[in-house]
Amino acid sequence: MELINAKVNNSSIEPIGNPIQLKQTVHTYKEIYHHANAKRYIGITEDGQMYEMPEDLSSETIMTEDVKAKSIQFIGNTVSVLTDTGVKYLLFKNDGYAYLGELPDMPGMTIRKKLAVVDADITEVSELSDTEVRYGNFVKVLNNANKKGYYCYAAAFCAAFRLFDGSIVKTTEIQIPFLGYDDIMSYNYNSSDSGSVSVEMKGGLSDTQFIQVNTSNGAKAALLCFKPEFVFDDYDLSAWADIILSIDIFSTDSLRFKVSDLYDNIESATTRASNISLMYNIAELKIGETTIVPDLDVSSDNMAVQKSMVDGFGYNHKVNASKSYSYNNRLHLFGITKTLFDGYKIVAGAENYTFDVYTYIHTSNGDKIVHSSQRGSYIPSFIIYPDSRAYKIVVNCASINKGKTFLLNSSNYFNFSYYCGSFQDVLIPTKYRCRTSYFADTTTDYFVDMQYLVRPTDNIDYSKDNILLASNVNNPFYFPADQTYQFQTPIVGVQSNVIAMSQGQFGQFPLYVFTKDGIYAMSVGSGTLAYSTQTPVTRDVCNNPDSICGLDTMVAFSTERGLMVIDGATTQLISEKIYGFLPSCSISSPIITRILAVAGLDSCLSSVVFPDYLETAKVGYNYETKEVVVANGDFPYSYVYSLKTGEWHKISQQIDSFVNSYPYTWAMIGTQILDLNNMHRSVSKIALVTRPIKMGTLTHKRILQTALRGIVKRSLSDLYIKGEPVMFRGEGVDIFSDVGMYILASNDAEHFELVAKKEKMIDIRDLVTKMNKSKPYKYFMICLVGGVRTDVSVNYIELMVDESFTNRLR
Repeated sequence: MELINAKVNNSSIEPIGNPIQLKQTVHTYKEIYHHANAKRYIGITEDGQMYEMPEDLSSETIMTEDVKAKSIQFIGNTVSVLTDTGVKYLLFKNDGYAYLGELPDMPGMTIRKKLAVVDADITEVSELSDTEVRYGNFVKVLNNANKKGYYCYAAAFCAAFRLFDGSIVKTTEIQIPFLGYDDIMSYNYNSSDSGSVSVEMKGGLSDTQFIQVNTSNGAKAALLCFKPEFVFDDYDLSAWADIILSIDIFSTDSLRFKVSDLYDNIESATTRASNISLMYNIAELKIGETTIVPDLDVSSDNMAVQKSMVDGFGYNHKVNASKSYSYNNRLHLFGITKTLFDGYKIVAGAENYTFDVYTYIHTSNGDKIVHSSQRGSYIPSFIIYPDSRAYKIVVNCASINKGKTFLLNSSNYFNFSYYCGSFQDVLIPTKYRCRTSYFADTTTDYFVDMQYLVRPTDNIDYSKDNILLASNVNNPFYFPADQTYQFQTPIVGVQSNVIAMSQGQFGQFPLYVFTKDGIYAMSVGSGTLAYSTQTPVTRDVCNNPDSICGLDTMVAFSTERGLMVIDGATTQLISEKIYGFLPSCSISSPIITRILAVAGLDSCLSSVVFPDYLETAKVGYNYETKEVVVANGDFPYSYVYSLKTGEWHKISQQIDSFVNSYPYTWAMIGTQILDLNNMHRSVSKIALVTRPIKMGTLTHKRILQTALRGIVKRSLSDLYIKGEPVMFRGEGVDIFSDVGMYILASNDAEHFELVAKKEKMIDIRDLVTKMNKSKPYKYFMICLVGGVRTDVSVNYIELMVDESFTNRLR
């Protein structure tokens, strides 16, 4: 049976109220989203422009003209907007949306060395080249310097944003300032023999970074050291004040020189720089400030109890996605395109030259070469690229036609590759210096003639549609590397159950990932891990991502077989009842078209079979009536499936898309926003068309009489309340025709003709046609068409049939 604007409910057929127009919008939207936290709607037009609307839809306010949105998701007060150029963000606060844009890059960082000479009282001065006493004196003055926040010779530093949940992102390059020949200070003391004495202490390979002297106040050990001052370029992160809490600064302990071959077992400074495994939080710069001098005990023992840095180097690459999904307060991205970072500033000093910096990176799509142009005069001793796959940096200077190649090594502990320039001291150790290695910058004097012209490639690391990224909880800005999930085939869509099975429990498989080789169920992980397993549950393949829709405890999706639902690990085909052509598809029987035209429903003739209709359809869910709505904007009608009865019907409503507005069921067509749940008593045009009925056997037979059992009220009948006539919602005198019942007959189940009818009915409980003595037929169809009140119902149709025998005695 085909029902139009009527459905099976409570063992009878009931009319469906016409959708109620809630709003005629100024603009035409392809999607409208509901932001529950903000109590706002956001609409996206075809060209990607976003408009904000209050919940009463009374106004439409443009949000930002620069952002062309493809889709949006909500995590708390944050709006994540997918665009062609990346993920943009808006934040709802102070009763309005503030545009944030993309997660900003770290401002440039400069480290200034604040030199100092720190001394300590010692018992005696060791004049010998390598004694336990000399080493002990050095350790004593080193500890004294570290407790005051000073570093010996060198240290590695970097900075990063700390987000509101403690996540570390956008880590800067690692810089290693060291004491060189230009770093000079005098140590003044009074000697009992010589009076006032001044000793010049110098960095680099000098013997005077650490000295021991006898003063009038006893023996002293002195150490030339430095305290770092961090200066950041001017920046404005006021819009991000609720997201970015601080700029955290991280450091190693001192990368110092060696003072004893016998007693000092520390590795050389450059060796330690090449094996940086831990960096500790030594300062937090408030947003808005640009300068800070940390005042922290930087001894090894105290640094070990500070917060250690989480690897955030990889977040300098840019990630974009074609689709997104919000679930469990996590933002999920798929259809991923990753763009490689141009690289850190690796040139320092006075801006005397322009350098072209080319970084070579191994990727799954072959080697990539990214390019940046930088000004300076030399290359620092320690340079990095924030990706352990990088293997070479070529620096060319066109003005002098020279360049240099730096081969990179991958860090064993962080996601970066590095080059460490060092100078190996090969001189015979003196009584003050041991053989070790030192940092060395690279000036243009070490450049060679350029051998070839480097041509950069595109900067696309990969474009993969089989990768799913999950953010941290309540943090759509941070996607940890351990929450990247890869599948064998492209991802079609992602969907979860709409409501929890029980408190805090969304069933065995809370998230379904639809791929080209089937459906995978993601199981919730423990701790910070989003999902622990990804389990294949069915080989059914979704052929239309717009058909994926959450249905409370199930998920609907379309396949080549038709519309299906998945519940746990079980799938069920629910569209079998409307396979093939419906009764109204009978193009060989024009009488059906004319009958449907009585109620103006001739446009609702099914012109294609349901699987073809479904291929480009969108699926919505009517939460209140537990119905699945299948709508294709190319057709003037939509299909509806009742989860309660397992029956299908159609509605004479064209729908372009659905409004994400739980628990309401709103639809859009053009500039109209419609509420599909019309619970008011009204009048609706309906059509009831049965399939061809053979009445048990294929013998010829006549329908002598037809009785419609139920309550039918024609559309033009008045409703009286307290003696006064009341018009129904949306009813006009000329809107509907009267109800008519028509009996069609055929001998081939294809060509039908009218054999009986009953029109111009008045208010009666049972509808009975006149006795019919037409010629016999094999098949019959019953049609009920016209306008009826939505508070009536049809219980059943009773037919009086008489078989016609070919060999009857006369």
